[in-house]
Amino acid sequence: MAGSRDAWQRAGRPRGTQYSAYRQYKEDKANFRRVMRQCADRYMAELENKLEHESVHDTVSF
Repeated sequence: MAGSRDAWQRAGRPRGTQYSAYRQYKEDKANFRRVMRQCADRYMAELENKLEHESVHDTVSF
């Protein structure tokens, strides 16, 4: 994403879908955010599973 952002800035930070640098930057940004959301969701699910496991199996420490 950083490369496409740099290219977009070097192109003068154009706005509008008629500019390929703008479209590429927005597409890369959307992909990055999608992956970040997936990672965050996966991490939260792991924490939830760990907490559930601990609450069932380790009642002394929980």
